[in-house]
Amino acid sequence: MPRPNEPMHAATATRLIRHAIKQGAEFFYTTHAKQRQDLREMDEVDCENVLLAGAVKSQYNEFDPEKGWSYRVVTNKGYWVAVRLFGVQEGDDDDDNGVPAVLHIITCGRPK
Repeated sequence: MPRPNEPMHAATATRLIRHAIKQGAEFFYTTHAKQRQDLREMDEVDCENVLLAGAVKSQYNEFDPEKGWSYRVVTNKGYWVAVRLFGVQEGDDDDDNGVPAVLHIITCGRPK
């Protein structure tokens, strides 16, 4: 299990994001994410599909001391979503603890 100042492994983060969505995770979007969606002609369904189909690319992980780690999920076609996970950690994909995870969408993008 990573320490708080270390991100999860990319494969683990990818697996947990997919599991959280399948278990009915709640989505929250920053104002910036909503603006980027409008600018890039994306919507919430596009973001969810990227999170389900893409994989975490560890070189884009960022740490915020107050909010924790963010992970960038990228698809083969170049779509991406930056997301923070709340209420989920390594090992939570083995069973359902009854508490819905929260996926905080920070920003998103698509190829031009």
